[in-house]
Amino acid sequence: MASDPNFMPMNIYATTGRNRREERWRQKQLEEGKKLGATEPELDADGKQVNPHIPQFISKAPWYIDEAEGKASLRHQRLRQDESTETDYNTTYIRGQRAGPAATKFRKGACDNCGAMSHKTKDCMERPRKLGARWTGKDIQADEVICEVSMTWDSKRDRWNGYDPREHQKIVEEYEKVEKRTARSQKQELGKLFRRWIYSKRRRQICR
Repeated sequence: MASDPNFMPMNIYATTGRNRREERWRQKQLEEGKKLGATEPELDADGKQVNPHIPQFISKAPWYIDEAEGKASLRHQRLRQDESTETDYNTTYIRGQRAGPAATKFRKGACDNCGAMSHKTKDCMERPRKLGARWTGKDIQADEVICEVSMTWDSKRDRWNGYDPREHQKIVEEYEKVEKRTARSQKQELGKLFRRWIYSKRRRQICR
């Protein structure tokens, strides 16, 4: 048994467990001292004091975004400060426009269906052709304008991003025109009814 290279004495496991218990006890005593003010609070990676009453599951960053290298910090709980490369959610960008005239020949790597280079075949929004532009070489569509934007969480989910409020004014003007046309037609109908009533009244007077 002693000659077995994988054999570990039982007292080693007992010592390891006792050391772990002592370490946890010391850590608990240290945390209690920090909460009572007997020990100086821990400093984070930025040199700021960490509130000892904050639980570890909040103050310790997850392993996949551990920027403080194991130290207690609230940096991962705050909003990111390096958003200079991200596009503002109020910024609009061009969508649905064509980037110049279409090509005359099919180009390698273009969409098999319409012949544009700005998207792949599975992302094509054109009507599926019986024979695509790759095989016919006809009716090749121009490339779309693709804007490289780095969007924030809010701008990705902004349903009104890119909407021009002046478009709504056009709708208001159309409704105003419809209302004016309706009012004019109603006025004409009332005029006809009034003239008909006057004509019938005069006829009754003449007949008497």
